[in-house]
Amino acid sequence: MHRSARTHGGRLRPLAGGARRCLSALLLSCVAAWSHGLDPDKALHHYVVHEWKLDAGLPQVQVTAVTQGPDGYMWVGTRGGLARFDGVRFRTFVPEDTPGLQGMIVRALQTDRRGRLWIGTYKGVTVFEDGEFRALDLLDESDGAPVAVDVRDFAERPDGEMIVATDRGLLVSNGDRLVRWRTADTPFHAVLALDNDVWVGEVGRVRRFGHEVTEHPLPEDRGRAVVDSLVVYHGTLWAGSSRGLVRWTGNGWVGVPLPAPLGHGPVEALYVDRDDLLWVATGEGLVRLRGNEPVAGVQDRTLHPGVQAMAEDHEGNLWLGSDANGLARLRNGWTQRFSTPEGLHDPTVWSIMPDADGAIWVGTTQGLSRFADGRFELIVPGQALPHPAVYTLLAEEDRVWLGTRGGGLALYRDGEVSIPPGTAALADAQISSIVGDGAGGVWLATSNGLCRYRQSELRCHGREAGLREARTRFVHPTRDGRLVVGSQGGLFTFDGERFHPLAEDVIPGDEDITAVGELADGTLLVGTLSEDLYLETESGWRRFTQQDGLPINSPFFAALDESGHLWVSGLQGLYRVPYGDFEALAAGRIDRLGARMLLNERGDVRGAQQTFCCNGAGRAKGFMRDGVMWLPTRDGIIAVDTAEVRSNPHPPNVVVERVRLDGAWRDPADGGVTLTPESRDLAVRFTALSFEAPESVLFRYRLRGFDPGWQTPDDITRRIAYYTNLPPGDYVFEVTAANNAEVWQPRVATLGVSVQPRFFETTAFYVLCVAVLGALFGAGYRLLLNRQRRQGERLAALVEARTEELRVANEHLREYSRRLEEASRTDPLTGLWNRRYLEGQLPADLSVLKRRLDKDPDCGLVTVFAVLDLDRFKTLNDRYGHGAGDQVLREFGALVSTLVRAGDYVVRWGGEEFVLVLREMAPADAEEALKRILNAVAVHPFRVFGDGSAPLHVTCSIGYAFCPFRPGGGSLSWEQIIEVADRALYFAKEAGRARCVGLHATELAAPGRSVSDIRSDTEAMLAAGELRRTEFLVDGTATAGESAEPAT
Repeated sequence: MHRSARTHGGRLRPLAGGARRCLSALLLSCVAAWSHGLDPDKALHHYVVHEWKLDAGLPQVQVTAVTQGPDGYMWVGTRGGLARFDGVRFRTFVPEDTPGLQGMIVRALQTDRRGRLWIGTYKGVTVFEDGEFRALDLLDESDGAPVAVDVRDFAERPDGEMIVATDRGLLVSNGDRLVRWRTADTPFHAVLALDNDVWVGEVGRVRRFGHEVTEHPLPEDRGRAVVDSLVVYHGTLWAGSSRGLVRWTGNGWVGVPLPAPLGHGPVEALYVDRDDLLWVATGEGLVRLRGNEPVAGVQDRTLHPGVQAMAEDHEGNLWLGSDANGLARLRNGWTQRFSTPEGLHDPTVWSIMPDADGAIWVGTTQGLSRFADGRFELIVPGQALPHPAVYTLLAEEDRVWLGTRGGGLALYRDGEVSIPPGTAALADAQISSIVGDGAGGVWLATSNGLCRYRQSELRCHGREAGLREARTRFVHPTRDGRLVVGSQGGLFTFDGERFHPLAEDVIPGDEDITAVGELADGTLLVGTLSEDLYLETESGWRRFTQQDGLPINSPFFAALDESGHLWVSGLQGLYRVPYGDFEALAAGRIDRLGARMLLNERGDVRGAQQTFCCNGAGRAKGFMRDGVMWLPTRDGIIAVDTAEVRSNPHPPNVVVERVRLDGAWRDPADGGVTLTPESRDLAVRFTALSFEAPESVLFRYRLRGFDPGWQTPDDITRRIAYYTNLPPGDYVFEVTAANNAEVWQPRVATLGVSVQPRFFETTAFYVLCVAVLGALFGAGYRLLLNRQRRQGERLAALVEARTEELRVANEHLREYSRRLEEASRTDPLTGLWNRRYLEGQLPADLSVLKRRLDKDPDCGLVTVFAVLDLDRFKTLNDRYGHGAGDQVLREFGALVSTLVRAGDYVVRWGGEEFVLVLREMAPADAEEALKRILNAVAVHPFRVFGDGSAPLHVTCSIGYAFCPFRPGGGSLSWEQIIEVADRALYFAKEAGRARCVGLHATELAAPGRSVSDIRSDTEAMLAAGELRRTEFLVDGTATAGESAEPAT
């Protein structure tokens, strides 16, 4: 059932290489310059894995089929329907909303050469073409009724005919329905088309349909096995069965052993990738074969478990469908990680250093290991050291010096560990650097100062010798004979007796030095904890900062590669920058360094791979060998081949997916969309199909003819543009995108938008007005001519009157135009401002607040964002009618407007929801203002009936949050703060309505927390003290301010 999307043509006596006739061949022919697939030299657990399950929108966790369509989407078949995936959002199709889809359980997917997607379900076949799903039925020969068929596999023949393997035999399409093909009512589980022959898998055998039908039984020990995967690999037919993997020899089938324990049990799927490697998914894990030999395997516990479907996309990523763990994507990434799977006894690595034999000495939290031939060997366990953590080391020809994190110095030689005599003064010291002194001894950068150990004698130098801060991190002997010392209080040289400040006119004396290195050209490089770089060149020292283009990263290690890039590892990850950029920036030839973050531990840098990196400040924090950079991390050591770090060259395919008109989402028509005069609100959903790092895609969009310039979404995962109260006219919505390497798609996706005018906005109306005015003027003029002789004076007065009428009419037209412009920014029901007005005003207001906070951080002012919602408004509508509801909304808006300042905003947000923005006030004053609104609404008589009936009494619930959201300044946009306020409103509703609830970040809130974390983990964040909740009832009484659950 699950087979490679790549097959080889040729005849099977034995099979020879030939044309690939399958989905991968089709896509390859459409994409001129694809990248390679997954690196075959990497272990499987070295790939970057990303998984999607139910919480990401996948309709069901059992993924039975996956393929990439010609439109660039990933199509995913599950037991809960068909899903289309753009890397961020799943769109699900089920029979209830997609009549052409034959069944809920999808078993097979394939795209043919015409760009049609074939969908096989447990009830039949569906074809997706030109945006439409069309069912193909098999009709009963006796009564003509549709017959359900369980589809297992597809295969496209060279002439374009699609063969369908089902539980009722082989079927083909005659255009509108399915008909039988050369078989009786026999169940088949796999099908493969090769030239003019068709091979099918069934129980215990494979049949070949050519000029004649031949049967090829499996080996005797697999005689009852079900063959449900067929691929051609290296010119040979391979089959996956319920009893393992077999290969065709030309004369019969032979079993193919797989490495234990991965070879036990059934083969769930086979796949041949674009680099001609065979992937085998078994019941125990995943195996990759090169030729006939397995080159890598991984058990389920270390990778995406239960694989039963595989496919590549056009960027070379491999997609895996699991029987219980959803969908996964494997991509190369830029690293190879060696850790506990390779035998490392403790994953936290502090120091690494190569030796002359090509091995790598590794210092961890629990001792010393040696890495050679892809495996780690524990050399010294942590309990054998004065402190278990080896923070730095120096590997010499016959010994290894070990600097611990709090136990001083140790020495490993001839298989024994010892404490060098005379080093008792370092018994509680951290040693950050060890370097040879050229005379058989070593220099040590320690927490007790700079020390020299030689011939069993230890001499240490600290403040008494001129250091500002005794804690030193780095010692480096330069090629010109200087001994450079980096401390937590500046940079120095040491002459054997005294320390002398180095570059003190450029490097501040309180800088915490984290790295000192000498590049291949002799340039001295210094990194600091404040994330700056200093370079000593022939013209002097130069400082480079984030303002110059450096990423946020405290440097630990730096090295030059052969292509002229400087690589810098540090606290936040790894970046590179063209080395020539430093000189060019200093000379004024460029404005900014071309630095790029490649690895990032927190995952908050777009385009960077999220991974553990890097660890510790001092020596032995990395090295470059043969163009490969080796670094210590919190999960083993990583290797980055600097020559293989390439940018994604594929611009994403940009698609306008859907539009929302009259409150309903729909697919856009080919000719665009038309808005009626009564409905002028428009939402456009768009996407970009780039799967290497979809979370890093950039967008630009605009409504040409309306937007003054290109817009960018605040949250790229939402991918929706909103427009409200559009004026009449013809527009074009345009959107384009860039991938994670900022390669922009040159083609702009477009959608025509036509907004129909009301009659009084039409040209005909203006022409009619002019005609009426002209007719009046003409009539008057003719009347004046007739009475000219008798009424000379009256004529002059009448002309003056008509001229005045024209002036007034023109003034009315100008006033009407002004009102039309104002109407586009106001809500027609309540007369309040709408969302578009708020979007135009808020950025400037928040900029004023930010400047004020920058000038006076302790001023204590905030901007308040509150979401107000009328309680039980639907019940009011249902009981008294929509007219009463509209009147309540008008009175409510008017009431709230009287309770705020002139500079505050009251905005109709939608339905019974209003947004209130209170500008620049103290938090306590803001809460008092919200209390007044809460109580004023509760006691206000809403007189919605004109017959003297009793007024209605309505309450409201309020959720609010402050900007800045976090103490000391927040990073949330105003739209995201409104989402937090909306979450607070949810708590107010759940707690019983008629109250005001606020959510506030505390000092404990993690800097990386996003608004999605607050939406999904509010209770946990409240319980952990990261959020604080305030609450006031309708009478203004405050309830408990810290609560993990909303009151019920």
